[in-house]
Amino acid sequence: MGVEGARQIQHFSHEHDLILSNEELMKDELCDGCVQLISTPFYSCTQCNFLLHSRCAQLPRNKWHPLHPHSLILISIRSKYYFASFSCKACQRLSNGFSYVCGTCYFGFDLQCCSIPKTMKHEGHQHSLSLAVDSNRRCHVCNVTSNDKPCMLVCTYCDFALGFECATLPLEARHKDDDHLLKLTYNAEAYCEEYYCLICEKKRDPKQWFYYCTECDFPAHSQCVLGKYPCIKFGSTFTSKDYHWLPSNFVPET
Repeated sequence: MGVEGARQIQHFSHEHDLILSNEELMKDELCDGCVQLISTPFYSCTQCNFLLHSRCAQLPRNKWHPLHPHSLILISIRSKYYFASFSCKACQRLSNGFSYVCGTCYFGFDLQCCSIPKTMKHEGHQHSLSLAVDSNRRCHVCNVTSNDKPCMLVCTYCDFALGFECATLPLEARHKDDDHLLKLTYNAEAYCEEYYCLICEKKRDPKQWFYYCTECDFPAHSQCVLGKYPCIKFGSTFTSKDYHWLPSNFVPET
């Protein structure tokens, strides 16, 4: 029986068997593959805190991506004992999830960036966007130039451009200052004369995307909601040959 629909599987990324579950978790947890909020169905380990979306468990081990000329292989950084984390070449965020890497030149993507097709439609823009490398454009959301973010998504109908870091912002996120899921929001509140983040209490640029809770009227900067390391699963265990061979944990900065 294949991975899809299987109740119990063995996955290359983990040493224990994984069990399929359709039950909602009592608290928010992150997938060890894509490092996004867990949703059903997912696989879990009964011996440790390892969780994997069913869709992440079904990913092909090899694939091609239009931004790179060589075939990429799916790896789990921690299970292979390479490094504790890696930097995605597209969004440049630090991650300890799965990655697609090139065995020839060590070019690597995290799962979110590698899932972006050559042409896509994003909710934050009315036109389709196309992949571009060294486009010499500035991201309209974070205002960072393509010199610092070489992989961009550009619109062929207008001057809109989107960096991979902004293109892969999660549609929903949690923060301890609000009891509800926060939604990624693209248009500033029309009725507001001044725009503030209720986490850092500083002003927001109305042109930039933000997270918002409609029930609590709670707006916040994306970086305030997601933190400095949005693609790191804290509390997960790794073993690194760069430091020592004893298991260690990712913990937030204090």
